[in-house]
Amino acid sequence: MAAEPDRTIQAIEDMRAILARLAEREGAAQRQAQEQAEALAGLRERLGRAEGEAAALRAALERERRRADAAEAAEQAARQAEAEANAQAAGLEGETETLRTALAAAEDQAEAAEQDRTRLRAERDALRAELAAWTAGGPFARAWRALLFRRGRS
Repeated sequence: MAAEPDRTIQAIEDMRAILARLAEREGAAQRQAQEQAEALAGLRERLGRAEGEAAALRAALERERRRADAAEAAEQAARQAEAEANAQAAGLEGETETLRTALAAAEDQAEAAEQDRTRLRAERDALRAELAAWTAGGPFARAWRALLFRRGRS
C-alpha cells in the first residue's frame, strides 16, 4: 500500500499541474476576452461613427438629389422659355418684314402722291398763267385773243 499513496500523491500533483495549466489558460482566455471586449467596444464606437457618417452622407445625398432635381427643372424651364422667346422672335421677325413691306408700299404711295401734287401744282400754275394771260389787257385785247384762239368751233 505504500505505492498507492505515491500514486495518489502523484495523481494529486498531476491534477494540481493540470489545474494550474487550466488556471493559466483561463487567465489567458480572460485576458483575451478582455482584449476582445475592448476591441469590440472600439469597433462599436467606430460602427457608431460610421453609422453617423453614413446618415450624414445619406442626408447630403438627398439634398444633392433635390438640388439636382431643382437645377434640372430650372434648366427645363429655361429651355422652354428660350423656345418660346425664339418663337416670339420669329413671329416678330415676320411681323417686322410685313411692316417693312407695308412701309415701302406707303413710301411708294407717298412718293406717287408727292408727284401728283407737284404735277397738279404745275397744272394749277399753268392755268393761273393762262387765265392771267386771257384776262390781261382791255376788252379789245381779250376779244382779239378769243377770236384768234377759238377752240373746237367750226
